[in-house]
Amino acid sequence: LHPQTERIIFITATDESGAGNRRTIDRGLSALPPGTRQRLSIEHWTPAQLEEIDAPLAQLGKHTAVFALGSIQNRSGRPVSNEHLAAYVRARTTVPVYSDIDRAIGHGALGGYVNSGLENGRLMADMARRILSGTAADQIPIVFDTPQVLLADHQELVRFGLSAQDLPAGARIRNRPPSLLDPENRPLLVGSIAAVLILSLLLILLAMRARLRILNIESEKARALEAANAALEQARA
Repeated sequence: LHPQTERIIFITATDESGAGNRRTIDRGLSALPPGTRQRLSIEHWTPAQLEEIDAPLAQLGKHTAVFALGSIQNRSGRPVSNEHLAAYVRARTTVPVYSDIDRAIGHGALGGYVNSGLENGRLMADMARRILSGTAADQIPIVFDTPQVLLADHQELVRFGLSAQDLPAGARIRNRPPSLLDPENRPLLVGSIAAVLILSLLLILLAMRARLRILNIESEKARALEAANAALEQARA
């Protein structure tokens, strides 16, 4: 989506969760093609307080992308959640912001493959069903790879001149303006088409009726003219 990107900034917490995020990020970066990895400037920001990144965010230039991950405390010591972290960063920079959780889509994050609360719920519900059916908890394998979905925010796509066609197949778009082509609007679309067809038919019938009236008037005029001409001929004779 951003082929000109030269600088990637990862904002993570200072706790154990943030350290795990950074290890995962570094592993992923090491798997990039050497040419790609060499042209990218990678930075890890680990602010003890959220307000520490205000000035650096305002100074970011183009060709930069920011990943806001995890929960970070603000100056008052209150933790800022994932989606609020994305919104906080988005409000202080003009570059694209990404997150790793679906709740951040629509709160400032552009999109991507994100952890899905809905899919995690399905996974946990299946585990609960197995336990309720008699399976011992220690017999259920631990899931380390959380289910992910591909989401994007329509408003953020528009902001960077992107569209759904730029995304991989299967991407879900949030905050997209409603369209008559959406499945839930098909009854309305069918009704609208039927209304247009009926209206068009009525207009055609009205036009034909008006045309017939015009032809009748012209015919009456022609008969009147013939009668007048005949009277003139008779008077002259």
